[in-house]
Amino acid sequence: MTHEQAVLERLAAIEVTLEHMDRRLFGNGQPGDLAQLAARVTAVEKHSWKIAGALGLGLFALNFLTGPGLLSAARLFGAR
Repeated sequence: MTHEQAVLERLAAIEVTLEHMDRRLFGNGQPGDLAQLAARVTAVEKHSWKIAGALGLGLFALNFLTGPGLLSAARLFGAR
């Protein structure tokens, strides 16, 4: 095997690998990895306000029940 043949075989192997990666990323009649990732990002963006609201409500409840602040249960209900 000559050097030129070895180089051609390596190039052919690289081409096959790139074609496989292309099919995997962009899909071959089905959604590829990039389309699936875009769908996941869209789902997270869609529900991010719910997550932020639940976190804020949880922090408010924790502060209300345990904190000494203006909006605490102890101050509102007179328990000191």
